[in-house]
Amino acid sequence: MAEKKNTRRDFTQIAFGVFQQSIGETVEDVPAAPPEVLAVRKAKSKAGAAGGLARRNSLTQEERTNLARLAATARWKKTP
Repeated sequence: MAEKKNTRRDFTQIAFGVFQQSIGETVEDVPAAPPEVLAVRKAKSKAGAAGGLARRNSLTQEERTNLARLAATARWKKTP
């Protein structure tokens, strides 16, 4: 399956493009990352997913519950 290229641009990129067009200059597209870099990124993504699965399988239900409780408490903790 071919990877989708992210073509979305934020407001500043669009504004810069409009500015360049208004003064008659063209914007060169930024070259894509080399295939080696893309392969490393994909491998790291898969490794992270596999690590999470291994951790889930190594913890008991009680340990997972306690970790989830701690995470929820940290998320909802009020900061002064």
